[in-house]
Amino acid sequence: MLLRFVKQFPKVIRFIMQFISRQEKAFKVNMVRAGLQNFAEKLTLQYQPVYISALGATASQLGIVSSIRGFSTAITAVVVGWLADKHGLKVVFNVATLLMIMGALLFALAQSWMMVVPALLIASLGISMSRTACPVVCGSCLKDEERATGRGLCDTLTLLPRLISPTIAAILITEFGGLTESGIRPLYYIQFLILVAIFVLVFRAFTEPVSRGNL
Repeated sequence: MLLRFVKQFPKVIRFIMQFISRQEKAFKVNMVRAGLQNFAEKLTLQYQPVYISALGATASQLGIVSSIRGFSTAITAVVVGWLADKHGLKVVFNVATLLMIMGALLFALAQSWMMVVPALLIASLGISMSRTACPVVCGSCLKDEERATGRGLCDTLTLLPRLISPTIAAILITEFGGLTESGIRPLYYIQFLILVAIFVLVFRAFTEPVSRGNL
């Protein structure tokens, strides 16, 4: 079975490249955006509780901070729907990325756990907005007969960066001093830079998708 997979691998790669190449620009740019965002998000996610605790939060305070994420995501659907209808998906992604940029910078500059509260609220809202809007791109760009394949392919390829991000984060934390406030803080600056790059990508390259669902 392994030998058969190896033999079929070049065909699979060729199919993926051909599938992506015939899609419109919005689909391609969104895949790159989502992949980079997944990498940036996972870079700090597993170390976030350690970082907040290092800034002075107790177990109960850490629980309160974590519950903020649920509050921010609860209002996302309404906000995304209104922005998308009124201004288009590009504005949604730009606003979402700006919120994540602000959140990452506030995390990086935080000197106490109280400063993390607005950071987490803003960043979580941005992440939730982008995740809500992301499937709309596939729904608008892909033909009916290709939608399931396109969604599956997009989800698989954009999640791959999440697999390598924790390893890179662990290496960087080791270099920066270990599981301490000073060791984790640089990850948020790196996350900030990646998110800025995403904003530039979306601002310059993303175009509103042409609805092809019924074509």
